[in-house]
Amino acid sequence: MKNTHKCALLISAVRAAETEIAIGKLLSQGIRCLLVKGISHSRFYPSHIVRESYDVDIAVHPEDFELAKRLEDEGAFAPLLIDLHRGLGNLDRERFDEVFENAESMSIGNRSVMVPKLEDCLRIAIRHWVADGGRHRHRLDDIAYMISAAKASFDFDYFLKKGESLEFFAIPILCAHRYSQVEFDIPEWIPAGLELPISLTGKLEDVWNSTLSYKSLASSKRSLRELGRQVRLRSRLFPIMSLAPDNCDGRFTGSNYTLFGFAQSRGLVAGAGFLKELRNRLGI
Repeated sequence: MKNTHKCALLISAVRAAETEIAIGKLLSQGIRCLLVKGISHSRFYPSHIVRESYDVDIAVHPEDFELAKRLEDEGAFAPLLIDLHRGLGNLDRERFDEVFENAESMSIGNRSVMVPKLEDCLRIAIRHWVADGGRHRHRLDDIAYMISAAKASFDFDYFLKKGESLEFFAIPILCAHRYSQVEFDIPEWIPAGLELPISLTGKLEDVWNSTLSYKSLASSKRSLRELGRQVRLRSRLFPIMSLAPDNCDGRFTGSNYTLFGFAQSRGLVAGAGFLKELRNRLGI
């Protein structure tokens, strides 16, 4: 256990160093950017708990993205594990300017880095968990710690945008309340009568208890057999991916989950016909 904690601390230190270097290089070129997910979420965790990050996610202003990618292509970030995003992408499409203007500073090493404020971090954490189909149970801790950190000053009117579904954001929070080991009080703005559907919790628990391994669809596309297996595996996750109404912008855009919506809308199963269509859409 001690060795595991030491390893997590070491990885966290490496990610922090990578962040400091990468952000420094971007800022030196006048590139507007935000540190998102990973380390930015970790600031809501207690000091004795290490939130592991597999890479460093940086959201770049859409107008500056091509310059940032050019730096990356020229090897400016090698061998750092940096994942550059054009704006906030599916995590909060069309809102980069607003999130950037309301951002807060976070000290990493000797550098002050801009990160989304709590309300935006919570939106991002929820959308990210939903986009992954809820298959990462431990990421519910992000949501739980953020709700725990939310005080009376939490700006609900800023958090929930006009036309958005309250249920879309409330259901993952209720999932965190049930399944995260972090205890927190359910926010007052969540309707008292809202409950987790049994069909949803059953699917989530089934996925979490599965011993099957996930692979990216792109890496599986050469084999119809493996591709079919991965599609069927992901089909278990559709209830959580279907939470959001169409007006939750960008959730399916640019995502392979579009393919599952395509299949469901046509009543298709993961048979040969659908898999061939899937391969076509993956560019084979």
